[in-house]
Amino acid sequence: SAQVLADRIRSLPARHQALAAERRQQQRQAEMQQEAALAHQKIEQLRARRTGLNVAFVVLLAGLGISVLMYRQAVAARQQAEHAQTVAQEVSNFLNYDILAATEAEGRDARSLTAQQLLDDAAKRIDARFKDLPEAGAQVHTAFSSSYMQIGDTAAAFFHRDRGWDIAKSLQQSDPEAALRLAVDLSPVDYTRDVDADFWLAMREEAIKRWGARDGRTLLLRNAVALVQSRQRLASAAVESYSGIIRDAAYVPDYDIETLATHWEDLGQEQASLAHFDVAEAAYRKAISMYDQLYQPGSFSAVTAQLRYARMLITLGRFDEAEALIDLSLKAGRAQRNSQNALVITAQRTQVILRIEQNRYTEAEAILAEVLRADTASRGVHSQQVVYAGYLLALLRERQGDFAGATQRIRDTLDAQQQVPVALLYGENRKSAERVRYQLLLVRVLAEQGLAREARAAFAAISQTALKASWLSELDQVEALETQAALLRSEGSLTQAEAELRKAQGISSRLLGAQHAQTRRLQAAQS
Repeated sequence: SAQVLADRIRSLPARHQALAAERRQQQRQAEMQQEAALAHQKIEQLRARRTGLNVAFVVLLAGLGISVLMYRQAVAARQQAEHAQTVAQEVSNFLNYDILAATEAEGRDARSLTAQQLLDDAAKRIDARFKDLPEAGAQVHTAFSSSYMQIGDTAAAFFHRDRGWDIAKSLQQSDPEAALRLAVDLSPVDYTRDVDADFWLAMREEAIKRWGARDGRTLLLRNAVALVQSRQRLASAAVESYSGIIRDAAYVPDYDIETLATHWEDLGQEQASLAHFDVAEAAYRKAISMYDQLYQPGSFSAVTAQLRYARMLITLGRFDEAEALIDLSLKAGRAQRNSQNALVITAQRTQVILRIEQNRYTEAEAILAEVLRADTASRGVHSQQVVYAGYLLALLRERQGDFAGATQRIRDTLDAQQQVPVALLYGENRKSAERVRYQLLLVRVLAEQGLAREARAAFAAISQTALKASWLSELDQVEALETQAALLRSEGSLTQAEAELRKAQGISSRLLGAQHAQTRRLQAAQS
């Protein structure tokens, strides 16, 4: 209407002013927002710059720290390398020059000197020569130990082996790093002392802490612990150790193939002692294959593994397969320059066991006589090999029914074993296990002659703790139960004897099968 139009015209200036004020306010807000955005952007830029500076500072510090650490490690590595070189050089000098010094002594005819004389002369100077370099001294003592063992002087071999390890143990407190390095160097020696078990455990744990479980040096010390477990006849623990070593060796670049093959071979032996025959067979085959690829069929290492495998096959009653392995071993041994070497004798010893189980007693006796002559000539009357040959002869007499002859032979064997340092060579538990086996044979042959009182006295001489010890395998337990049955039968306790035979038959059937010859024999004996 006209009135409304007049009002709007009159209010137009005021409305213009209000609109202008509103626009100024909007512009001011926009400017403030822009200024805020710019301020935020500057703050973020400063913050980012500060973060970058912080990161750069941290990286700089880290780089400096790493550089210092690497420098220290390089210095330490260089010092260790120089020390190792010094040790190696001193060991080499002694072995190459000092040993031969005896040949240059005035008034001595070098041509008449024996290896024993050279070693004896140089051995007197080891400790004085390496008073300030104990690592080198320990390595030289260990080298002398091996040399003395080769020439058959076991007393001297044990002395120098013990001296080397005693030096290593003495360094545990004064120089732990030197003790660890020395332990790695000495770890391949496989006739460790029982008293050194804690030392090897400590060295293994220290190596794991310093280098990790999969370091090549650590694996050597883990193997040393496994060897100790094997000596102590702790087969389950040894199996776990060897299995872990084999698994972790795959992560070590250029791990020694021969050492790895040895792990497989040792694993096979421990699995066989637990009657895990399928697993043991696979391990033996793996070891033999690796030896053949590394060297050639018929190498010393391959033949040793073959003969261990053959022993297991004899236990399983797989005589043809065992025969084939023994033939291969004999062929390889006789191809060497010395036809009566250790390989041939070991193969023949295994062949004797096979012939006894095949009931081919005449052949077994002829081969055993040859083995006994060779062992006596090469190792002496008081050796573990000669003692074991005496046991095999007593076992042969028992199988032939000559119980009186078996009795005399096994008594002689038990007496001879007392003079052999079997515990030093193979461990106290292994010596005890062998003695139990010999004593069980004595009990059986006395019982078979009707000498119940003497048989009971012989059985009482066996440690009852030993008969139940964890280091006696289940197959050992079968022999113990069979022997107790023979003793009870000789005393007229037929019902009790039958009960012992049933226990033995149950174990044999579970481990070897119901159709195995031993299982059937135990079943027949119950009637």
